[in-house]
Amino acid sequence: MPYGEKFEKEIAGDYFRLSFDDIMTGIDYLIERGIVHPDSMGVMGWSAGGMLSNWILVSTDRFKAISTGAGAVNWISYYAQAGVQTELTEFYFKGTPYNNWDHYVKESPLKYIKNANTPTLIHFGEYDDRVSISQGQELY
Repeated sequence: MPYGEKFEKEIAGDYFRLSFDDIMTGIDYLIERGIVHPDSMGVMGWSAGGMLSNWILVSTDRFKAISTGAGAVNWISYYAQAGVQTELTEFYFKGTPYNNWDHYVKESPLKYIKNANTPTLIHFGEYDDRVSISQGQELY
């Protein structure tokens, strides 16, 4: 899979599925080579990694535990709460929630929360101006 600016542009509009597929392909590669044991895996991420950890939480039961930090779980409320980065959010979601509501919902891990079965530790900073603690409260 390509990386850099080309990859960034290619995943716009399908950020989580394409990133998730890339991560799982890498994990399968490590398992095949005996580097990682498939029954002993955990995942941890902060910020963009927390957003991907939230997506992993609702997409697979392959991990024994997840630690997610400062990750958006509801892109519609995130858009309203984030004091910064709305331009980047609009790039990845191809517009504002007002113009692309269904896509924002479809890409929100909260939509699929009933699929979450993995024990998860949720971390947030009280004064984070990029990802509000309320995102963690929604995930909880």
